[in-house]
Amino acid sequence: MSLADGFLVAFAVVDFLCVAAMAVVALAMARDGKATVARVQPSVGHLKRTLDSGKHLATTARDRGTSTWHDLRDLGERIRHRIETTRHIIQELKPAAEQIDTQALVRDTQATLARGQEWAGRLTRLRRAAASASSKRPGPAGS
Repeated sequence: MSLADGFLVAFAVVDFLCVAAMAVVALAMARDGKATVARVQPSVGHLKRTLDSGKHLATTARDRGTSTWHDLRDLGERIRHRIETTRHIIQELKPAAEQIDTQALVRDTQATLARGQEWAGRLTRLRRAAASASSKRPGPAGS
């Protein structure tokens, strides 16, 4: 056997040893990876449950906000209708000299209605925020 053949055999043995060492390291890394996955798995499950809870909370907040907005809007309409009815009744029953007291009553009622509309505006912003939060959730759009 020549010197060149000896080098080829030596390099083949070294190459085989390197491949065997890489296989041993790969197996150790796989074992460590499995152990890491086992340690992280409870955290991932908790994260998924928290995400589902957050989605449910956003949906509930959006639904409740929308329902409250509709209820307040209907209440405002009923109050407006009652104001008009009260105005009409007062004009029918009282002479024109009592107009000043009627105007004070109307101003008070309008102030109450303005406060109700202010709350409705706040709830509108809350409904928009809830809709925005529920639209920003990750994942498929249908779930």
